[in-house]
Amino acid sequence: MEPNDLINQEMLKASYWEQLMNKLFQLTITKGIDIAVSILILFVGFFIIGKIAKGIRLAITRRTEDVAVATFVEQCVRIVMKVMLVLSVATQMGIETTSFVAALGAAGLAIGMALQGSLSNFAGGVLILVFKPFRAGDSVESLGYAGTIVSIDIFHTILLTSDNKTVVLPNGQVANSSLVNTTKQDRRRSEFQINISYSEDIQRVRRVILDAISKDARILKTPEPVVLVNNLGDANINLIIRFWTATGQHSEALAQAMEAVKLAFDKEGIMIPAGPQKIQILPSPAK
Repeated sequence: MEPNDLINQEMLKASYWEQLMNKLFQLTITKGIDIAVSILILFVGFFIIGKIAKGIRLAITRRTEDVAVATFVEQCVRIVMKVMLVLSVATQMGIETTSFVAALGAAGLAIGMALQGSLSNFAGGVLILVFKPFRAGDSVESLGYAGTIVSIDIFHTILLTSDNKTVVLPNGQVANSSLVNTTKQDRRRSEFQINISYSEDIQRVRRVILDAISKDARILKTPEPVVLVNNLGDANINLIIRFWTATGQHSEALAQAMEAVKLAFDKEGIMIPAGPQKIQILPSPAK
């Protein structure tokens, strides 16, 4: 090979690499600017979406005073708007979103099959917010737990028990199971039982009980408290005492009423018979 041919080949190689580096440099500058602008749009967009979602939550809270609905809508708005923002940025960068959306749909189907429980919880959350069997602040009993509703999120309901434990309940199970809402009504009936001897005058005992519990202002006059014979046992008479209070005063009034009746019995000399006692005869030890 002639020396001139070698020189020409070297020059062609150098020219090729130079052109390649120039193209890479131009591509980096062009796409780098696009990437930087896209990242900036994402940051600004996420910030604006946060403000919009928060504004929607505050507006719903002012109008309905339902914190659970406001929180649920806020979370849904955040998710939907962020997905739309990401797709818009991808389109601006020149990414073909048609195939991307198709792939996202296929992935969503696969994820949906794998996360059927989560989708059930989402649907349960929607049902809870639409039919409103309870709201934030209500006292409920569900799935073996009792406490006050703190919040209703997209997938879970947060419950705070009386001993300050936080319980996370799946919305799907809550929406499809039995539930007791103890604060749905403004009044609640309380009752407790007590035994008296057959030698006691039932009418006198009734007057003593009613006089004792009527001193508590939390016990409503209408419907009026009642003392009824619940059972005639072998050794005693079982009485049941019923009265009504405002819902939020139920527990305290019930405890105070039982204490007041016991103190009144002590004062009036009314005996509460002891329960039946079992006597077990042990066999004599072998000699």
